[in-house]
Amino acid sequence: MAHFVKLDENNIVVNGFAIHDNELKDNENNEQEILGIKFCVKLFGEGNYKQTFYDGTSRKNYAGVGYTYDETRDAFIGPKPYASWTLNETTCKWEAPITHPTITTYEDGTYTQADADADVYPVGHEQEGQRVNSFVVGDTKNFTYIIIWDETGQKWTAKDRKDPQNNFNWDEETPQWIVDNS
Repeated sequence: MAHFVKLDENNIVVNGFAIHDNELKDNENNEQEILGIKFCVKLFGEGNYKQTFYDGTSRKNYAGVGYTYDETRDAFIGPKPYASWTLNETTCKWEAPITHPTITTYEDGTYTQADADADVYPVGHEQEGQRVNSFVVGDTKNFTYIIIWDETGQKWTAKDRKDPQNNFNWDEETPQWIVDNS
């Protein structure tokens, strides 16, 4: 499948479409973007259409609704998430003034036999009684932090998934998460 987007008068993506690769092929079986554009015009009416690519091999980023097409860079750029973030000219992605934390997971205990007993597909599921996950009793439990940029404090913050939940601030110097007791 090939993916195309429709742009408004400000080059902002307003819609996206998937079309069969055959619609892009010329008489020599080579894919041509212009043929996909003509197909989009035929189906959806006049407009400014551009091809976008999942793998980023062209136009830097896969476009979504709200992205902007930058003609000079021949790139799709997502909406700026925060005022303090700057555009990386190489990737055309927005970056925080502080590098994203390198530690994104934490350990919390080990799997027990009770975890294993509860880790099965329910009655009525096509895989009823089979294990959902592949852990072994005694394996360490790993969880992902909920990481959020704090624009006011100009810092990365995180929450764990424990009950009660803990809050953390990223210390770029050490680099580690510091419990926020405030």
